[in-house]
Amino acid sequence: MIIMCAGRMEYQVKQKDLEKCFKFAVEYHLDERKGQSNRTTGQYRGLGGIVDNFFIGKLIEIGVASIIQESTKKKMILDFEIHEITKENVTDPDIVSIKERRKERTPKLYIEIKNVSLADRWIGLTAEQFRTILKNSVVKDDPSKLFIIYASLLSKNDGADGDLLGVYLKAKIGQKLLKRFCDSKDLYVKIQYILSGDELKSKGVSFREGSYMYETEIFQEVNAKTADKITNPENSHIYTMLRKGGNILPIIMRDRKPKPKEFGKFTYQGNLEIYTKKNPKSNRMYVYCKSNVRVKNKVLGIFNLKKGKVYECYFTTVGWNPTLKRNNVWIAQRNLTNVVPSDVSSRIQNIANKI
Repeated sequence: MIIMCAGRMEYQVKQKDLEKCFKFAVEYHLDERKGQSNRTTGQYRGLGGIVDNFFIGKLIEIGVASIIQESTKKKMILDFEIHEITKENVTDPDIVSIKERRKERTPKLYIEIKNVSLADRWIGLTAEQFRTILKNSVVKDDPSKLFIIYASLLSKNDGADGDLLGVYLKAKIGQKLLKRFCDSKDLYVKIQYILSGDELKSKGVSFREGSYMYETEIFQEVNAKTADKITNPENSHIYTMLRKGGNILPIIMRDRKPKPKEFGKFTYQGNLEIYTKKNPKSNRMYVYCKSNVRVKNKVLGIFNLKKGKVYECYFTTVGWNPTLKRNNVWIAQRNLTNVVPSDVSSRIQNIANKI
């Protein structure tokens, strides 16, 4: 069932979808042409690891394809075949063919379907993947023929565990041990964003191999007690006020990683004061808003800071090993509303018409 919801489209997961995805994972695991090690870490990867890797991705592909299909008489055909891992397979679109008027044909658009969490900081492609897709026979160096559809698997039952293997086993064997998992009917796929190749090419930011993945929420409101300490003149020996007003908001580091040159300048409108506190191991920076303040950055977008609030302002990296292993072309998820149209249903209809 497809559900229209305030311009966004959702697909309710069916038990048969879980069956299909689980079957694919098992067949992949049993295929002798496939290695049983993780391509990133080299560690052994059993059936459980294969299920974790493929289950949610394939389920989201089914949901997105079904949503597109609802807007057209064409049938979207996904790839559920097991292939050998070769360079030729890397650029295959997720919708591999179209069935129209009882005939199967190559799609006229390249559709890449990706699982996204609302906690993800960045979306996009590796630079190598982007270049390779542009050379694909469907795209032919025309980025307007590429669409990256970002969707999430969500549950209507917030109190239950939504782990897909647990949901699948609960439906199959029904033991009391599994009762804490939600039912398949509680799950639904929701399209969050649709990014075109044109938008990624024109708005994407290059993050080079060897640089770092940074957090995108750089302003964190401090509690009232800390705010009073920072703005109290008696603590001027601890918290040094840099200046009042100005056009450029200087951002300093909280950790010792290099300042992200990819972000560029932060400009603001409003009345604020900037305070710093230097510690032996780190520097801290705070922004006191004497009015509502609007901070703008070309990469991270808009930050609306409230009058009377104090915010700690810092760059910090993501994860225990934030060093990037590849070149990437990224857009900050928090800035997507300034990059892509928010009307998902119209873009889905456009894809359905042109694919």
